[in-house]
Amino acid sequence: MKGVLGDEKEYERGWAYWHLLALSKVESLNARKAQTVLLTSRYSQRIAMQKYGLTAEQTAVVPEAIDLRQWDLLRKNRPQRNESRPTILSVARQYRRKNTRVLILAIDKLRTRFPDILLRVIGGGPELPALKRLTGELGLEQNVILTGPVKDTRKVQEAYFEADLFCLPTRQEGFGIVFLEAMASGLPIVGSRAGAVPEVVPDKVAGFLEDPDDVDALADRIATLLEDPELRSRMGRAGLEHVRGHDSPVVARRFLDACGLSDS
Repeated sequence: MKGVLGDEKEYERGWAYWHLLALSKVESLNARKAQTVLLTSRYSQRIAMQKYGLTAEQTAVVPEAIDLRQWDLLRKNRPQRNESRPTILSVARQYRRKNTRVLILAIDKLRTRFPDILLRVIGGGPELPALKRLTGELGLEQNVILTGPVKDTRKVQEAYFEADLFCLPTRQEGFGIVFLEAMASGLPIVGSRAGAVPEVVPDKVAGFLEDPDDVDALADRIATLLEDPELRSRMGRAGLEHVRGHDSPVVARRFLDACGLSDS
């Protein structure tokens, strides 16, 4: 299970809530019938046990994996960055729980300090129209680009190398593969102390984690990184080192161990 639908629904409303509610009932039935349920984080393991009545013996944690060969090659061959503006990247399917609204509010606070600041948000989803309205209401059309869904994986990967830092102040996260992608590209992270994020992103090492709804703290952390290239570089290098533990061969071994299929 990449996430626990019974948990995700608690952060949504309207159609998204009812859709996730229906799916979570099916997920709960299937999980209780399974001999072993693999989850991507200790957070998700704990929530699955609470929501679905699973036992510790029924569950095992295997984190998500990333193919670092691709990212190492991209990083080695990346073109010279043309964008001179201070640039923040955020990548997520735009559900309410992803909390992109708070990030846009932080950009509104930061544009006095950084008039040419640019936030690029990649991802479609039910909250995208509301985010576009908010951007217009705040007069941030020159500072916030909401690209919607991008089907070309290579273009999404390249966007990481065009940014100065990655930010996603999510309220709930079963794991967060985008954080691995940010670290694999060498970006420092501003994230949230919520869900599984603290398991994925080492706080004050590969980035900063804050309360997901604290606009001022989020803006301050972004500003700190934008004003300190050496700090960005140091955190980026730490993230690169940390993400090696999520390389596909490493996680594959953990998967086989969890399924009782290892050679040992």
